[in-house]
Amino acid sequence: MTVFAACSTFGLYLVYTWFPTFLYDKFSFSMARAGFEASIYPQMGTLGGLLAGGALADRYYRRFKAARFCIILAAFVTLAPCDLPAREQRYVGRDAGGRNRVRVFAGFIIGNQAPAAFDVVPPSLRASTIGILNMLGSAVSGLAPFLGGLARRTVGVHR
Repeated sequence: MTVFAACSTFGLYLVYTWFPTFLYDKFSFSMARAGFEASIYPQMGTLGGLLAGGALADRYYRRFKAARFCIILAAFVTLAPCDLPAREQRYVGRDAGGRNRVRVFAGFIIGNQAPAAFDVVPPSLRASTIGILNMLGSAVSGLAPFLGGLARRTVGVHR
C-alpha cells in the first residue's frame, strides 16, 4: 500500500505540475486559460470521484472486505487509458471527457487510500500509517516536476 501510494502521488503531481504546460504547448492556450482548464475542471471530476468511490467502497465493503483495495486497483488500471487520447487530439474539447474520467478515477484512489490502509492496520497505528504514507508520497512526488522537466526537454510534454 505504501509503494502504491507513493506511485499514485507521483503520477498525480506530475499531472498537476505539467498539465497546464501541455495545454499551453499543444493547444496554444494562454497561460491563464491553461491554468484554469488544468485546475478547475479536473478538480470537479475529482470531487465526483471522491464521493462516488467512497460510497461504492463502503457499499461493497459489507460483502467483500477487500473492496477498497479492489476499487483502488480498478481505478488505477482504468485511469491511464482515459488520458491517452488527449495526446492525439487536435482540439481541447475532444479530450475533456477523458480528462474528467481520469480525475474521477483519481478521486476513487484518493478517497480510498487511507480507509484501505486502515483495513489492515490496527487502530493504534493509524496516525503513524498516515504519516508514513504522506511522507513517502511527498518524497517521491517531489521528483515529479523535476523528472517532468527532463522529459519535456528530451521527448516533449505532449508525450
